[in-house]
Parts: sequence; C-alpha cells; structure tokens
Amino acid sequence: MERSHIISPMPTGNGAYVLHKMIEAEIKNYRVHGYNPYLTLAPPLLSFIGHTAKPLAVHTTPDYAIFSYRKKIPTILTFHNYVLDPWMRSYSSPLQKIHYRTDLRLWSRMAVRRAHRITAVSHFTADLAQKDLNIHHPIRVIYNGIDTARFIPTRSNASRKE
Repeated sequence: MERSHIISPMPTGNGAYVLHKMIEAEIKNYRVHGYNPYLTLAPPLLSFIGHTAKPLAVHTTPDYAIFSYRKKIPTILTFHNYVLDPWMRSYSSPLQKIHYRTDLRLWSRMAVRRAHRITAVSHFTADLAQKDLNIHHPIRVIYNGIDTARFIPTRSNASRKE
C-alpha cells in the first residue's frame, strides 16, 4: 500500500472542506476524504474514514480529529475557526451549547495532546484555542491564501468619477 500521501478527513459543506480541496488540487499526494457531517452524530464511525490508506500524515481540523488518530502517523491539526469560543454561544442551539461544553471540548483536548503540529489561520484563532484548551506549545499561524488569478480586485466606487 502506498505511503506517499497526506490524508485529510473533513466534513463536507463548510469552508474548511473547500480550502482542503483547494490544497488537494495543488499538492500531488494530498487526499481529502470528505464525509457527511451527519456522521458526527456517531463519531466513532469517523475512524473508518480513509482507514484503508496508510498515509505519511493526517491533516484535519481538531473537532473530531481524535477519531482519525493513528499510531506512528503524524497528525497535523488546523484551527480554521474556534466553535468552543464562549462568544459563539449566542449563535448556538441549546444542544450545540451542551455539545461544545462537553464531548467536543474533550475530543478537541485529546486531539491537541496527540497532535504533532498545530496550525491556525490567524493569531486571533490561535490565541483563543491556546488559552481555552490550555495548549502549552506554539501554534503556527498560516494564513489562508488568496488565489489572485481567480479573485481580482475591482475599482472601488470611491475612485469612480460621476
């Protein structure tokens, strides 16, 4: 079985999934293993995502990463956001609030402890996660890039002459 790739187990239908698919398009041996977000209702099932692959590394988000953990294979976590942030509570349903304060917090802590490297898309997100999850090692900030061939700035209305 080939071991020359990175797998990325990711729930579909969110910005992190889109970003990881863009990474997959640019990096030859990077494989996104998308799954239906409803699988998170039975998280142990997530351990079967990409289980036939023998990757060199696993790259995913912290939320359910503990279910993708494999012995002797490095795990890289990326915080694209931080749903455990107390500020998010006013935007969460009662069940989400319970989930975020209990099992998701536990699973995130477990994933962070086992991660070989942790990254975040901003210093703000890194600081939130570091303080809230009591992470003692550095979180490397890697900003999301912008495809300038695809996203071209237009002239602003302020510069237009009437």
